[in-house]
Order: sequence, then structure tokens, then C-alpha cells
Amino acid sequence: MKKIAFFVYSTLLCFGFLLSGCDPMQYIVIENQTRQPALVTMVFHNAGGLYDLAPDSDADTLRIPLDTTATGNSVHYRFGIGTWRTAYALDSLAANIASIRIESNESVEIYREEAVKPFLKDRLRGAFKQLIHIRIE
Repeated sequence: MKKIAFFVYSTLLCFGFLLSGCDPMQYIVIENQTRQPALVTMVFHNAGGLYDLAPDSDADTLRIPLDTTATGNSVHYRFGIGTWRTAYALDSLAANIASIRIESNESVEIYREEAVKPFLKDRLRGAFKQLIHIRIE
């Protein structure tokens, strides 16, 4: 009787793990690797487009100042479970961003509308493409 109960519980446990999946977390990391402060500005088509980047904000613009200290040179944003390659994940994010502006002492780069998705896609990293890593160099 114990063997049957063990088999049933083991089967249910394994089945539960299979249903839960093993998808990684989606991240965006913005990192300043210069020796000078930098600023990243994202303009969204609507305030709801800020996703979890600034949940309490109703503005359509997100300004991310980055300095050169170990604790201030990068920011990390989580977007839930999945990868950026899943249907519509990257498309949805890119479609809601009107522009990305990256300012440093060295240069100013601006990516608008149709350039946003290729910009983000070129920065996909990780074994499962779960990370968008924006480096300012």
C-alpha cells in the first residue's frame, strides 16, 4: 500500500513540475560603463506603457540617471516570466516606446519608433534570450 501511495504522490509531483514550466525571468539591464554620468530617457506612447519600470508614475517619460559608482551605474527591471523571443513580448514593449535617448559626455544616441525594436533585439542576451542588456560605453 505504501508503494502505491508513493507512486501516486511521485507521479502527481512530477506532473505538477511539468505544468509549472521552467521559463526564466525577463529582464532589462541598463548599465553605464563610462567614467562619466549618463542619462537614458524612454518616452512611451502612453503612461500605461511604463509597465513595471515606474509603476507609480503617470508620466509618459522615464528618465534613468546613471553615475559611475558601483551601486549607481546600472538599473535592473523585471518583466515577469518568459523570454523576449516569445510571441509579442518584444513587439509589445517596442511598440509602446516612442523613443530611447542615451546621453553621455561622449555622445547622444536617439532611437525613434521604427529603430526601437532593432535596438532592443540587438541587445538580447542569455541562453534563452531573457535579458535585454543596454550598455553605455
